[in-house]
Amino acid sequence: DDEEDILFTLEAVADVADLNMTTTSRGLKALKYIKNNKFDLLLVDYHMPDINGLKLVKEIRKIDKEKSGE
Repeated sequence: DDEEDILFTLEAVADVADLNMTTTSRGLKALKYIKNNKFDLLLVDYHMPDINGLKLVKEIRKIDKEKSGE
């Protein structure tokens, strides 16, 4: 999400639930994280300044296919 207060709230909820969470306000930065790490769940905002959520999800799917060797 590109709104810092939303990210803060998500991080607080994850902390209370004892979950590890990585957040970023930039979709392209998220792609770098995803390429180098494994995530069980992704929450994606549609409206972001550098890439919209739909395009981001398409790129994530490509990365996932590459990682799984398809």
